[in-house]
Amino acid sequence: QQWKPLLQTLTQLTDLFANHRKELLLANVVSVEDYEAMYGEIHERLASTHLKLNNQVTALNELKKAEEIYSKIPNAKVRERTGKINWYLCELYVERADWKNALTYLDLYLQRQPIEVPPYERRAQILKNLFREREVLPFLRKAIDAQPNNLPLVLFFASQLTRNPTTRK
Repeated sequence: QQWKPLLQTLTQLTDLFANHRKELLLANVVSVEDYEAMYGEIHERLASTHLKLNNQVTALNELKKAEEIYSKIPNAKVRERTGKINWYLCELYVERADWKNALTYLDLYLQRQPIEVPPYERRAQILKNLFREREVLPFLRKAIDAQPNNLPLVLFFASQLTRNPTTRK
């Protein structure tokens, strides 16, 4: 219930941006790139609010809109947000047990080579759910080769090695 007023405000803001793009840009209030970045962020926040209200389908649609908007902006910081959206999309598909789509979006996110371990743990879990557990160790080995100084990732790899009796040496 507490999220409903925020949802209403964000929806109004989306309508304002959608219906008054030309006026905002002609008035030199913002640059085209900044306008698009703000518009994408509104969709991202709408998605987050819909998730809090358990409106998963609507959240998914809003994330895809944000991703589409961000993908057209050449700014590196904005492209970084696209990576974050791929993580959110992965998590939404995980909640729906749609492992194939979850893996697709997670792989897009992992192209950024994040230093945090949860995305790698998530990939191991998804591969297990897809009955492709044999791909976990080679994937982690490749990730470590790309980030040899990522100690948490190395420790996660070691923990995965000890789970498999054939690699426990």
